Amino acid sequence: MITIDQIKQFCGSIDTKRHNIHLPWSREEYSYATNGHVIIRIPRHPEINENPDAPDAAKLFSNTLPPGEYIDIPQLPEPILSNCSVCRGTGRIAGEPNWIECKECDNGKIAELQKITIQGVIFEVIFNVEYLRKISKLPNAKIAVVNNTEKPSWFKFDDGDGLIMPMRF
Repeated sequence: MITIDQIKQFCGSIDTKRHNIHLPWSREEYSYATNGHVIIRIPRHPEINENPDAPDAAKLFSNTLPPGEYIDIPQLPEPILSNCSVCRGTGRIAGEPNWIECKECDNGKIAELQKITIQGVIFEVIFNVEYLRKISKLPNAKIAVVNNTEKPSWFKFDDGDGLIMPMRF
């Protein structure tokens, strides 16, 4: 079974103005997590509470084009890391009463935005590599690229499924 920590990695950051997606939530028979670009759905998890302010994820899933053929997620490039501008690469910032961990980075480093193109039946669709990297860590993850560069594509994994939005340029 997928862990709470695995689910939480798909939640929106605390800094986002969308306070209703900071934590996973349950509704009816499913539990969900989203950052606004990727959403996952698993069978209802007993440790994930209801949230009446959360998005209507069931409607999102039902209104999305059905998945086509699932394929393996392609090999992803290694992340390109740069020093965090908030903590200047130290991973810590001044806090009260002592130094505290920087919430903007991972030990002083931030992954630069990378994109990858996956060929659908008709169109090539561009995705954020960092989101695909998180999805690829789920057990037996596969993606079904929707042939629409503005609609979400499906992905599935052993414990559930989800949707990922393409990047627009």
